[in-house]
Amino acid sequence: MRKLAERSQSSAHEISELVNNSVEISVLAGSTIKDIIPDIKKTAHLLQQITVSSEEQSDEISQVKHAVNAMEEVANNNSSASVNLASTSQQLNTQAKQLKSLSAFYKL
Repeated sequence: MRKLAERSQSSAHEISELVNNSVEISVLAGSTIKDIIPDIKKTAHLLQQITVSSEEQSDEISQVKHAVNAMEEVANNNSSASVNLASTSQQLNTQAKQLKSLSAFYKL
């Protein structure tokens, strides 16, 4: 009986130590959580700012894409106009040569 009482007392003491340790760990965990909550809020705020910035950049990239497409269209139109102008210039040169040849006939 005595040994049983000693074992019970020893077990009760161990349980008491475990409970005290658990309480200390819980207090420490609570303190740690209190410490990191502002950092979590700050991180959430930064992520929100990153999201807004990313959306703005996406819109700006889309605008640049449209501007580049418009410039490409203008460049293509200019190229076509240049080809037409070269053809017209060639025709005008040919007509000028013919006019010169004809006007040589009517020299005064």
